[in-house]
Amino acid sequence: MNLLIKIFCLAAILNLSETFQIYADVEKYNVKWEIDGDLITFSIEAETTGFVGLGFSRGGGMSGADIVVGGVRNGVPYLEDRHAISRSTPILDEEQNVELIEAFENDTHTFIKFSRKLETCDEEGDVAITEDTISLIWSFGATDDLVYHGANRGSRSVNLLDPQGPENPDLSKYKVWELRTVKAMPAADTTYWCTIHKSPNVPRKQHIVGFSAILESPSAYVHTHHMEAYLCHVPPGMESVFETYLNHTGEDCYYPDDPDFPGHFCESIAYGWAIGGEVVLFPDHVGFPLVSGEYFKLEVHYNNPNHLNDVAFDTGLKLYYTEDLRVLDAGRIAIGSEINFTQMIPPNSEKFVTVAHCDVSCTAELPENGVALFNFLIHAHLSGKKLKVRQFRNGEELPWLINDEHYDFNFQATRPFRKEMRLMPGDHLALECEYDSRWKNGSAIVGGRSTNEEMCMTFISYYPRIDGLLTCNSEVNKDKLLNFFQIQEISLNHPSDTDPIVELPLEMQGRTFSQVVESVNWTPEVREFYQKVTRFDRHDAYCRPSGVQVKVGYPPHGEDYVPGDVCERRRR
Repeated sequence: MNLLIKIFCLAAILNLSETFQIYADVEKYNVKWEIDGDLITFSIEAETTGFVGLGFSRGGGMSGADIVVGGVRNGVPYLEDRHAISRSTPILDEEQNVELIEAFENDTHTFIKFSRKLETCDEEGDVAITEDTISLIWSFGATDDLVYHGANRGSRSVNLLDPQGPENPDLSKYKVWELRTVKAMPAADTTYWCTIHKSPNVPRKQHIVGFSAILESPSAYVHTHHMEAYLCHVPPGMESVFETYLNHTGEDCYYPDDPDFPGHFCESIAYGWAIGGEVVLFPDHVGFPLVSGEYFKLEVHYNNPNHLNDVAFDTGLKLYYTEDLRVLDAGRIAIGSEINFTQMIPPNSEKFVTVAHCDVSCTAELPENGVALFNFLIHAHLSGKKLKVRQFRNGEELPWLINDEHYDFNFQATRPFRKEMRLMPGDHLALECEYDSRWKNGSAIVGGRSTNEEMCMTFISYYPRIDGLLTCNSEVNKDKLLNFFQIQEISLNHPSDTDPIVELPLEMQGRTFSQVVESVNWTPEVREFYQKVTRFDRHDAYCRPSGVQVKVGYPPHGEDYVPGDVCERRRR
């Protein structure tokens, strides 16, 4: 029977460690890995005396995966480098690029340790291990015959090369402040729910040194898409208004029924968690300031595609803080596309790219020596496939700041930079997001907060903290975009709507912007021209809270940065 490996990891537990590890199905399968230069070594323990499989998949499935199978057969250790071309028995590679270090078994378990190069240059059989998100797929069988393994299989997205913290971080040494939302999830497909919280009463400045998600039930895991904590800027005399909402169940963030709800005073994103994220601890020398009397808005994105009713659960963020101050205060910058119809992805697009610019007029506010960047979170929705942050300085494109060629919507972890990166005054950043909209079956996609709409965003933590730069966004010029589709006038049912209604011309009146887009004959020529307009024409860019607005595009520079080809160097 065919060997079938499918995604199955809801019950998997992911621990942070120097030698990273995954426990699958409690203690039936455990894999650890270590990095040493261009070599990666895996250690596997599985509850079987049959074969043990570990695969590397770019898309999460078996087709196209690089698979290693090993065990102990008739007392003799074995290891095989294979690859899958479909959901069938993996094919033995012509090149065997794995080295068995040891394999042994007892009455109940098999233990395997093997190594391979990060890049083997075997394009037919092997998947390169890079900084991209990759899926580890695993399986084991009852015997050493390579037959169907039944339920003994699973998958988990990981970043194999990311630096890791301690295996079991001691969180007990920190105080905990919980920003918690308790309510029945609305029955709508997508809801952004906001509550107001007040910082704990501390005698002096403290430092927040990490955070994690509050997900205490299966419903919380399934329906909490992301959460963000915003620092509120309270106008003089408004303290009593914020106090009123401290024990309030909350309001819809963008369609509040209560006009007095003060959520619009909270725009500085301090902390953010997204689906797939784990405990985040900051470097030992940095922390986010915490003082008494500050107000925060917790925004929770509930994802409820089946419109379930009366599903109640707790969710929120745990912030870990200490009175032992770190050397430096940390801050956070958000970069991305404006969340509206200008981020439009045509129907049936396979590799459509949108871009968001952070212009030199924004980064000019940085200190003379710049700031150090220590972690990041990239964010898109269901159509997102690749995200990249390009960095330009003094007419030259530097190596990419961030790049993930295999973005996974269900794995949006806050990731550390592998080495210290710097953002200098006058740098220009361009966030590029690549999308595949074919799954929408002929529908256009606009920028929006629903998972069926799209976003293109990244959040970067840095030190030392500065005032004056919180978000750095851009958008295609609205007038130019409307002219492209021969739309003269639009209106919105609500200021937060992202798919406006066409008012003029009369022959389009009453249709949504996306419906007009869908009626276009998207020939390859039209598609190519539209891509050039949206990607390379000048954008309207915004620095907040400074209010700077400029027209920007890619800055003048020499050749585009291209990563070095390891395999080409070896062939020489």
